[in-house]
Amino acid sequence: MKTVSFRESLAGICRLYGFLKGQSLLYVVGLILVSAFQLFSSLFEGQLYSTVTRIGQSGEGRIAEQLFFICGFLAALVVMRVVGTIFYLRSVARGDEALRRRLGRTLVRMPLSIWYTRHSGDWMAILGKDADEASGVYKDQANMLLACIIQAAGGLMLLLWMNPVLAAWGLITGLGYMWIGFLNWKRMYGYENRLREAAGGMAEQFSNQIEGRWVSRFYDLQTVLSGKMDAARKEYEDGGERSARVSALNGGLNQIGYTLSYSGTLIVGLILVNAGRLTLPEMLSMWPLSLGIAFGLLQIGFLFTDYQSTAAAVGRLQHVFSLPCEEAGSADACGASDKEEPAVRLEHVSFCYEAPEEKAENTSGDDGCDRKKYALRDCSLCIRKGERVAFVGESGSGKSTLMKLLLGFYRPQEGRIEVDGIDVSASPSAVRGRISYVPQKSQLFDDSIYENIAMVRPESGREDVERAAARSGADEFIRQLPEGYETRVGEDGGRLSGDSGRGSPWREPF
Repeated sequence: MKTVSFRESLAGICRLYGFLKGQSLLYVVGLILVSAFQLFSSLFEGQLYSTVTRIGQSGEGRIAEQLFFICGFLAALVVMRVVGTIFYLRSVARGDEALRRRLGRTLVRMPLSIWYTRHSGDWMAILGKDADEASGVYKDQANMLLACIIQAAGGLMLLLWMNPVLAAWGLITGLGYMWIGFLNWKRMYGYENRLREAAGGMAEQFSNQIEGRWVSRFYDLQTVLSGKMDAARKEYEDGGERSARVSALNGGLNQIGYTLSYSGTLIVGLILVNAGRLTLPEMLSMWPLSLGIAFGLLQIGFLFTDYQSTAAAVGRLQHVFSLPCEEAGSADACGASDKEEPAVRLEHVSFCYEAPEEKAENTSGDDGCDRKKYALRDCSLCIRKGERVAFVGESGSGKSTLMKLLLGFYRPQEGRIEVDGIDVSASPSAVRGRISYVPQKSQLFDDSIYENIAMVRPESGREDVERAAARSGADEFIRQLPEGYETRVGEDGGRLSGDSGRGSPWREPF
């Protein structure tokens, strides 16, 4: 079963965030201050125990001086924590915003042929959860990991100077408990990955049932579809139960390890006191440091196990970011050729629906496409200006694919497509600015009718929008609505009745 090391984990997080592109110093400073807080808290705790013990034993002495020292230490500790937290959380917020903005821009600019080969009903839901996982690693697990390393390494160096016996005890127990933490890392990775896939499958089943509710009701398919939904839900519940068992086992081992380390370190310290190697105040000042060594190493083991649940999420996001994106451009980016060119020209165009990873493994042809998967094969076509042409054919013969190729939504594996003398692959935005397109199904966004029409050309005014609606025959209907052009249509026109909302081509001819 595939797993990832800590080195791969940290490298993946740094690549995913681009290490904040200028925010790295802010993040590192805040992370170090917040993470080092645990070590200094152990020092403060030890000094507090030692001071209270000395006061209790002597009943007099430099009490005011000791209390002043403790208060000063505590104030410095609070300032370090507050400043570090401000730096850290500010940087984390920017990093999370940058990650989600980058994900959104990548998905919007992704070539639609890649959507066809990868997208399913659950894909967007999975990517959203992946972003949450990555953000959690960046925010919480990186902080905890560095805190554990600083706590264990810093405590070990201090105790080696103060008392090697307690240092050795903390190191031995910590390594033992860290090994316990590594016990379930392989199983955790597999369980979490399958759980994520099961969650996606359940979401896809639910989405399919909602979209097909009319067909389901007409053909009385509720029983069949409910059975499929129950099967997907059971798979998810089984995966969740397995993952919960491993998490519960990790939590129990964590608590047992902490308790044994806590009591064991105290017992070893008391033995040293009885042997005359340490005084009680000295032992109490060192006890939190020895405990910090063991606890830090213990947590490193469990953190590694926990990260297996996020490794797959980080990998999926990195894969999405590595996919090619269509560059944003202007409709006027390229001018039409001065030559007398055909309106549309296709030269030996071939296109097949196949993902790049499948293409790499396919050896059936020079271009990596199986002949049976071609939607278009060696297609050449020339349409002169002024000609009226209709494409007619059986379902699956390539009519819709040809339209998407002309609009630059898909890119052919072979050949060249020109519209008005412009290479579609080189400048799809310029080509789309010269084409009026009414799709088979229009998409309405959850906004007002005015915004749905005007978003195609944000610089347009009220008169332009109303003129476009009048030309498409929608102006009269819109004015009859209670709020007119300001009426919100809902998701996919759900607030409008019947065909008025779904499939309304108000925006397309604008």
